[in-house]
Amino acid sequence: MKKPRQQTQGESALDLVEAAIHVLRRTPIATHLVYHLASAPFVLGLLWFWSDMTRGAHADDRLAPGALILTLLYVGMKTGQAAFCSRLRDSVSGHPASPWTPGRWLRLMTTQAALQPFGFVLFPLSVFPFLMIPTPWLLSFFQGVSVSGDRACGSVAECARAAFHQTRRWPGQNHGIVGLLILCGSAVFLDVIVGVGSVPFLARTLFGLTSDFNLSVHAYLNTTVILAFVALTYLVMDPFVKAIYVLRTFEVESIHTGDDLRSRLTTLRRERIAHGAATSLGLLLLFLALLPDRVSAQSSNPPPPATPTSASVDARRLDDTIRNVLGGVEYSWRSPRELTPEAPEDPTESRLLRWIRKQVKSLGTFLDRNLSSFFDAIGRLIQRILAGFNPPNLPTGNSAVDWKTGLNILLYALLGAGTLALGWLLFRRWRNRKPQPVLAEPTVLTGTPNLQAEDLSADQLPEDGWLDLAADMAAKGEWRLALRALYLASLAHLAQREFVRLAPSKSNHDYHVELRRRARAHPGVQEAFTETASAFDRVWYGNHPADQSLFETARARVLALRTPTQPS
Repeated sequence: MKKPRQQTQGESALDLVEAAIHVLRRTPIATHLVYHLASAPFVLGLLWFWSDMTRGAHADDRLAPGALILTLLYVGMKTGQAAFCSRLRDSVSGHPASPWTPGRWLRLMTTQAALQPFGFVLFPLSVFPFLMIPTPWLLSFFQGVSVSGDRACGSVAECARAAFHQTRRWPGQNHGIVGLLILCGSAVFLDVIVGVGSVPFLARTLFGLTSDFNLSVHAYLNTTVILAFVALTYLVMDPFVKAIYVLRTFEVESIHTGDDLRSRLTTLRRERIAHGAATSLGLLLLFLALLPDRVSAQSSNPPPPATPTSASVDARRLDDTIRNVLGGVEYSWRSPRELTPEAPEDPTESRLLRWIRKQVKSLGTFLDRNLSSFFDAIGRLIQRILAGFNPPNLPTGNSAVDWKTGLNILLYALLGAGTLALGWLLFRRWRNRKPQPVLAEPTVLTGTPNLQAEDLSADQLPEDGWLDLAADMAAKGEWRLALRALYLASLAHLAQREFVRLAPSKSNHDYHVELRRRARAHPGVQEAFTETASAFDRVWYGNHPADQSLFETARARVLALRTPTQPS
């Protein structure tokens, strides 16, 4: 029997690109902000680092700290982009969004920090001539890492496995996507050059503003300017690329999970509710339009202008302050680069150790300078607070008592004690932290669960409770609900034996993957659950009828799971 084209080759690349555009158009603005708030700091930091390393007067001193900061910004960018993909995935599948806890962010950062840096090295190598063959597979894999990072729950191996499974599926579709992206990216790059490059000329024509860019076209032939054009193109194209591979991953996984059917049913249900709400809103607006308009004007008095005050400033102190400011790093970036005199080299020391020692020294200098500035700012703040405080004249018998010095000492003592107390509380909280509980035993809830509820979970009853509920439904002739109770009983049994971990976001395909990994020595368990889940999917999500024969067969499989099996 010939398989359908969608399962063997997938949708055409053009259809997938068009669907990605519609996904981005209906995505909330908050989801777009997640992407851009995470990506913009890295892009700005990269431009600053590139400009500083190529033209800065103090580039040698800032190499190691700048590289460290850029690395942290890169990991933060990839973490935010993975969160953006997770939100798109929830929007496409119709699943309710889960809360973003600190633990969830930490697990997502773990997978991205372990895998994404390889792409930063491999991508530049793959775009050289005669080496572009692995580029589509690399693009698909690392985009899949962003899409699957949240569902991997902190497991780097699981994230890499899911990304690789998506990469090796439908290579023709993937190559078509890459070809279309090259065309779109080239067009966007030209648009950015024309759009941004024409701003200085428009400013000179409309407002008479002159700059290096509208005086000579050669000003654009600068590596920093070209990198800025590339960065803007990246910020425009990358969300589009992420949406394409979210849809591609969703289609690949839907072959085994059927999430595309559930998403379509959920969309139809929401559209029906939206049509009813739109009709009600239209009637309300029509009723309000018939009411007379009432316009109320409010008068506001402008605030009185502030009277400027004059203050005398010491000329010598002002000159010293100006000289110190102009001698700072902020105004020396245009100065010619001066090489820092180095200590005599030790001929017995290797070049690698010498370079590492130099970078560690520059990093220490950077931290010392910035920490000193931070504590100096705190000292100036405390001095400003105490400047306007005049203590009362108390009868001490000594007119030379220095109240301000005593208060400064007391304030510093309280600040130190507060810092130590805060550090002690953080240490106790870290030492008494509790590991995340593992659902080794099913959670027993009171009452009878509603078998028709969408948010029903297998941990709401123990295995025996689900079997009793299945028997009750079978006695009433509710074979469809009875079959669902048997399916939940099988999940509760597998969770009790620690073959699977229950989670509301997991599908049957996810449970199959866990069984293959944890119940490898028990093939009978895998086969029994596979048949039970398949029968449940056909009845619950399809049109297959449920009867007593199907119920008895599923019940026999569930009871077979309870029989101890010997490893094969």
